[in-house]
Amino acid sequence: MQNCTPELPVAAVVIGLCVHGLAVCRALSTSGIRVHALESDETIPGIHTNCARVHMVNDLTGNRLVENLLANHSSIAKPNERPILFPANDNMVKTINDNWERLRDLYRISWSEDREAIRTLLDKSHLAEYCSRAGLNYPVSMVVSAADDIKTLKNISGNFFIVKPASPLSSFKVRKVSSLKEIEELIARHADALPFIVQPWIDGPDTNIFFGAVYYSEGKPLRSYTGQKLMSHPPALGQTTAAVSSNRQDILELTHKFFSGFKLSGPVSLELKMDAEGNFWVIEPTIGRSDFWVGCCVQNGVNLPAIEYLHQVGHEIPEYKQTNRRVWVDSAKDPLISIKLLKLGHLKYTAWKLPMFSYFDIYDLKPSLVSLRALVKRKVLGLFS
Repeated sequence: MQNCTPELPVAAVVIGLCVHGLAVCRALSTSGIRVHALESDETIPGIHTNCARVHMVNDLTGNRLVENLLANHSSIAKPNERPILFPANDNMVKTINDNWERLRDLYRISWSEDREAIRTLLDKSHLAEYCSRAGLNYPVSMVVSAADDIKTLKNISGNFFIVKPASPLSSFKVRKVSSLKEIEELIARHADALPFIVQPWIDGPDTNIFFGAVYYSEGKPLRSYTGQKLMSHPPALGQTTAAVSSNRQDILELTHKFFSGFKLSGPVSLELKMDAEGNFWVIEPTIGRSDFWVGCCVQNGVNLPAIEYLHQVGHEIPEYKQTNRRVWVDSAKDPLISIKLLKLGHLKYTAWKLPMFSYFDIYDLKPSLVSLRALVKRKVLGLFS
């Protein structure tokens, strides 16, 4: 990946080299930023990137993440340098937040002065309160902490329910169920993930889900991006597998309304779903990090990781202009996703747009080659199993 500016003085540290972390490394590297990355999984293609110096560690969870950040500081930082952290998931955000007193003299992060707000927003059980305060639609929700609480769910109308843990990255992300019995079974199988948030299902496909991403400085939006999902896994429930630009001012305004009461600094995003009447409902916010589809933003003109870095080192932030040239697809999760997009009738969203695959980059080929080799190996082994 070619640098477009001279190397900037402070290192960036990307935590995790999944598809998301790899996209952040590339976005930073192409802006002339010296990038280091921590990873614990030797099997993922992202560790082969040439856009970061990769440090393999034993674990990226809980206190072991903190210990590895402390242990690797001397091999990352130049004298008197405090590198900038870029966590890739909510548990990393929570761990860094909870242990900031141990890290603050060695590292920096964009939201270090907003730790109480970050802690509050990571707990999804209070989303109804925040949406009510901001005047946004949020599905009627019940918090289930034990099997005895299921009887309260009779107050929620609808044929289907959404069940998701209140805490980030629990043993499951979300489930769509059609009966209270199924919720009882979830409690039995995932008691460690309690409490659950239970809501009525808002009908509609993946293309009814939109997102707004913003980088704030003390509540002031510096740069933003809006997009639309095309596909996710599981459908209309899970992690994004295809997305495009949307350039919708109404989505951006709703995102600002949600976060306006917190006066945050750093990266945030908000997912919303449009119902059959055209009303938008808050699905969930992301705080303290970019979201999984950040590559869609970067490839369509808004380099959110570089914006975050430049703001923290006090450099001028360029005027990024959002484009609609690329469709982002997570070929790591689904190698045939481009074909599926066409089969599902998404040509109107993808016509004349170049696909941007999660591992492929002309200047950083090795992750895609490693991924392709692993895919071929799985297919060949599958023929003989």
